[in-house]
Amino acid sequence: PRCGPNDQKYHQETKAARVLSYQREVLENWHAFVMDGGRIAFLEPELLIVDGTNYPRELGRTLAVTDGPGSVETLRAALAAMRRPAHLVVTGKERA
Repeated sequence: PRCGPNDQKYHQETKAARVLSYQREVLENWHAFVMDGGRIAFLEPELLIVDGTNYPRELGRTLAVTDGPGSVETLRAALAAMRRPAHLVVTGKERA
């Protein structure tokens, strides 16, 4: 059965999505602050302190929930939040 606007489960899922969307926005905008040693505390749905040690995991978690795992937008958002250029180095021997 589908959840409707009058269903309690619907409201809980909607609230959870809003909380994670907010967390994602904060984590993306405060990346430099956290990487420079700052910490961010989220109070909902439970206490969560984000610092440089758990930033990638928490950002990935919020991206997976708000964009869906493996989406192109998730990858773009993660790379933008990292603000580090990606380097691709290909080495190998040419076959004669």
